[in-house]
Amino acid sequence: SNDLAPVLARTRVPKWPGAAKRIAADLKVLGAQGRAFDTQHSIIMRHGGEMLMHGVLLLIAAAVTTVADQLDLSTADAFARIRQAKRGGEPQVASAADESAFVEAFAQWRIEQLEEDEEEAGAAAALLEGFAALVSINHLDLHDAEDFEAVLECLAEIDDDQIFDDALAVVHDYSHFRMQEDLFGEDWAGACALIAQYEDDDDPALAAVLHAIEETEEQSFEEMAEALKKLRPVEAIVHLLEWIGQSKAVTATGGVKRGDIEAVAAMIGVDAVGAAKLPEYTPGQGEGEVQYAQSMWQVHQLATWWWALIQTEIIEADRGKVRAGAAIAAVPANPGDAISWREPYVPVELCIRLVADIILQNIDSEPATHWRAARTRDLAQSVIPRIALTLTDEGLDLEETRVEGEYGADPEANERLMRARIVQNITEIRVNELSQFELLEVKGSVYRVPEAIRGVVARGILGALAELSGIIDAFDDLDLD
Repeated sequence: SNDLAPVLARTRVPKWPGAAKRIAADLKVLGAQGRAFDTQHSIIMRHGGEMLMHGVLLLIAAAVTTVADQLDLSTADAFARIRQAKRGGEPQVASAADESAFVEAFAQWRIEQLEEDEEEAGAAAALLEGFAALVSINHLDLHDAEDFEAVLECLAEIDDDQIFDDALAVVHDYSHFRMQEDLFGEDWAGACALIAQYEDDDDPALAAVLHAIEETEEQSFEEMAEALKKLRPVEAIVHLLEWIGQSKAVTATGGVKRGDIEAVAAMIGVDAVGAAKLPEYTPGQGEGEVQYAQSMWQVHQLATWWWALIQTEIIEADRGKVRAGAAIAAVPANPGDAISWREPYVPVELCIRLVADIILQNIDSEPATHWRAARTRDLAQSVIPRIALTLTDEGLDLEETRVEGEYGADPEANERLMRARIVQNITEIRVNELSQFELLEVKGSVYRVPEAIRGVVARGILGALAELSGIIDAFDDLDLD
């Protein structure tokens, strides 16, 4: 049904050792009939999943070579031409080089974020590449978020449970990778949400997060940015840029100098003062008191905001100077002028980063020990599910989740009570910090995300869950003596 059909019909599968040539030849015929995916199980049973991947890649290589020879094109242009003809429009992945770049970047992300070695990351990337090639037979693009629902439907046709689980895990990781690396080019958060229906886990926290994302799928990033505009961490950026001017001196670690802590902290409503010597602690000192700090990094709320600004390129700190970053198209010329963003989604990305960073605070501050592994699991399995309740209309009522009980003679009961109190304490700290940034609203003991920004906060929680899952997997591979 397209102008390449006569050319593709002349595709000859080259000689190749093993079963890959026979598989490629079968797939050529089956693909033309639209039956390639229907017969994959029988091919896997006869030859194995890896050999199926080899056959798919061989067939694609043969088709690209045929089109390149017949139409006098480079292999990259031939690949793009095939995709355009099959999809009926411009391809999302324009060349084989781009396809390879996605896979290589995914492998590097696994090494950095999931702490895998090169062999493990390479194996996962190879599985992803094979699956991408397989779904391309059905004219689908694994690297296009709009195709993701159809891609998952194809994946669901895999009859072998182990192959299905492996493929789903890799595709799930890939959707998180794309959400983090290319967060606003396409709706990869929505793609992540689609995966939940194929997983066995009945996770109420994840369900709340995904529901919040689904509820805001029609909301553009411009609308989200407008809803965030008056929130403290976004509104304060104008004042920060005025303070920075062309540039401002900072410490060697890129933080605000001690003498500037008070002025910058006040921009986000934090009462903090830089001091060479800290005053003695007095009993009863707590919330509402002035924070004295020898370094900006000791003022947690200020440090979290500052680091998120750097991550999102709103500011850049280098060689003892801070200045407006690449995300700022133009610094306001006059007080009260609006910021000209390079892209409209920058305030959204800032708040997503803030949510994830607040949830994950201090998670990497200790060595890999049994204690840290247990605390990380507590965060993933107990704290985040409570925080996710803030996405619901009912919200999170801290009084209803408060831990009651006294320590007694039973060591196991004491340990359970201690862990429950730790979870309660961590939850209170996290939601209070989120509310200080106005990402949660508080009425009595109930914490709730304002409806207009639920999609933003949900994406931040989802990002934290993704990072935690990688940390937990890494712990599982360690001998923590």
